Amino acid sequence: MKINLSSSDTSEGTVSPESLTFTPVNWDKAQKVTITGVDDNLDDGDIRYTIVTAKASSADTNYNNFDADDVSVTNKDDDTAGVTVDPTKDLTTTEAGGIAEFTVVLNSQPTADVTIGLSSNDTTEGTVLPISLTFTPANWDTAQKVTVTGVDDKLDDGDIAYTIITAAAISADENYNNLDASDVSVTNTDDDSPPTISDIASQETEQDTSTGAIPFVVGDNESAPEDLKLSGHSSNQTLVPDANIAFGGSGANRTVTVTPAAGQSGSATITVTVSDGYLTASDTFELTVYQVKVDGLIKLSSEQDCRYALENVYQTTPADAQVRQQVMQKGAAAEFIAKIVNQGNSTRSFVVKATESAGTGWRVAYKPSNTTDVTTQILGTGWTTSSLAPGGSQTLTIQMTPGTGVNDGAVKSTTLRVYRSTEDATVRDSLQAVTTASSAPRPALTGVNPNTGNNATTATISTPYGTGISPEATVKLTRCGEEDITSTRIEANKALNIILYTCNITGRAVGPWDVVVTNPDGQTATLPGGFIITNDQTPAPTVTRITPDTGENTGPVNVTITGTNSQVGATAKLTKSGQGDIPGTNLNVTSNQITGTFDLTGQTPGVWDVVVTNPDEQVGRLANGFTITPPVVHDMALTQFSIAPNPVQRGAKVTFKVTVKNAGTVTETNVRFRITSGEQTLMGPVNIGTLTAGQQKSGNVRLTIPRTVRPGEYLLTGEVSTVPGETNITNNSQTVKLVVRG
Repeated sequence: MKINLSSSDTSEGTVSPESLTFTPVNWDKAQKVTITGVDDNLDDGDIRYTIVTAKASSADTNYNNFDADDVSVTNKDDDTAGVTVDPTKDLTTTEAGGIAEFTVVLNSQPTADVTIGLSSNDTTEGTVLPISLTFTPANWDTAQKVTVTGVDDKLDDGDIAYTIITAAAISADENYNNLDASDVSVTNTDDDSPPTISDIASQETEQDTSTGAIPFVVGDNESAPEDLKLSGHSSNQTLVPDANIAFGGSGANRTVTVTPAAGQSGSATITVTVSDGYLTASDTFELTVYQVKVDGLIKLSSEQDCRYALENVYQTTPADAQVRQQVMQKGAAAEFIAKIVNQGNSTRSFVVKATESAGTGWRVAYKPSNTTDVTTQILGTGWTTSSLAPGGSQTLTIQMTPGTGVNDGAVKSTTLRVYRSTEDATVRDSLQAVTTASSAPRPALTGVNPNTGNNATTATISTPYGTGISPEATVKLTRCGEEDITSTRIEANKALNIILYTCNITGRAVGPWDVVVTNPDGQTATLPGGFIITNDQTPAPTVTRITPDTGENTGPVNVTITGTNSQVGATAKLTKSGQGDIPGTNLNVTSNQITGTFDLTGQTPGVWDVVVTNPDEQVGRLANGFTITPPVVHDMALTQFSIAPNPVQRGAKVTFKVTVKNAGTVTETNVRFRITSGEQTLMGPVNIGTLTAGQQKSGNVRLTIPRTVRPGEYLLTGEVSTVPGETNITNNSQTVKLVVRG
């Protein structure tokens, strides 16, 4: 007997053998039938099918056409719809157009076409091609390549991550429709770098004066130097409007000129920005604009300093108290003292020019000291004062001598005009000295009797004694800050030429007063402190000694002042013409001794008077009794150390700008400079030589970067040698970073 076997769905399963034969011999032996599942690559789930047993064919009528039972079978599905993306991360593109690739393939055969859209979430960093993939039942298992290309955004924004997005699949196959594959992570590496700009050092200038062209260097890896654009900004628009920042130069070598607004002073941060059209780089520097202000004052040489008038009044044409007059005997010198005061906030000098009125027979001299005559300079291009610190001053003695041949009543004047410099055309202040010639003898006052008076009464002064004093002369008492005390002239005995002068000193200030005698022709004589007004019979204090009598201007000094007649509550001070007083503190006063402290910090070196003032305002003075000395300071400083260009290519030259300054108070010799990198000396030491106190030397040092040097960053140090006795070495060196490129 024979039974044929077959599968109802050979796409799901097959049967073997295809038939079975049973004989009278093996009829009772079971025969094995094998059913094998078939992979159809479809995600179609578990499928049922049947192994069909055909009707038996046999000569045995009992078995012929006998139909055995069919066998039901389920083919378990091993196919799952899915999309494989490889890889999905760690892909890299570049802004230079560098690409990355990944592949996409289906995991199972679809029953219909499957389309997957592709896009970049940031097209400024990367693009994707193709923008979609289509898989068919025929090519579903063939991986398709996707290319991602980096985009250059011209921004120095570093490496940027972005994503290639796989859209949900579109298909008539429900297993694939809306299936969302994995997205792909990509990083676009940046190839942009900003331009470069060299360091610009801090700058100083004066009111109404531009800085001049300040050089600096620009560069860029992607753009030519001439294509780089510059802009400037000031942090203080009142001092420096942005419009007052001007650029010059060309290529890599540029300049910036800053012009302060008219009449302004102060400081501003100036920002210079270089742009290649996409990226920028900036450098800032501090600009200090110093106030330039000068005050000219004048008095007679016989007057106290308080007689300088019209302080803080500035005249292009002198008037009022800026004009001082004297009458002087022919052949004698009328003396005036002009004082030039620096009221600005920077140390500087000024220029004084003089213009004299017409008239012959006069001799006019201008002397800043007893041994120096600057007449030629002051009548020509101008006399330049010493360098004056803020608040400092310098005096100039004007001597006007009428010759014997000059007519009585002849007048000579000289007008002094003060300028910032010889190039300055604007008069900053002016003053005038006027002298009238007289043939009468010049008066000289040596004393009065009595020379004291109680302020509860009227004082009577007998004929002042001296020389050249006319019987018709007038007498007055003057004191700084007080109204003059005039006198009434009385002829007590005409035959003996005894003249009395009564002065009403009732209630007037206690202390010394100057006695001024004026002859009828206008000539005067002054006896400084010649008359003392008291309020009782207490004698004035005296000062005979101060111990110690010298001190450095670096701090306080404890002193002992010896003398007589000091009263409890007395004050002590150091005074110097043209300088502020130095008051004594922590004073302990007895009748013949005062102990206390003077703070000499920053005070002007030189000799100072020691002055003791009792509560009744009587004064004792030790002229030139104390000397202030400057400290000895050894201090060398490297004030500038910059490098350009930076970055630099191997084999190219770099220039170091170097400024070395003697910041101490004494001259230094054998000053040396060198440049090092780590333990290696690149240049020097070079002998700079001798620098006086405050002197500085500037220059350029050029080095060639060896071609064998590896690209990278290097720290270079400029160093000026220390000198014997130097304690401050923090300013002896500066370090800059140099970038070397291949």
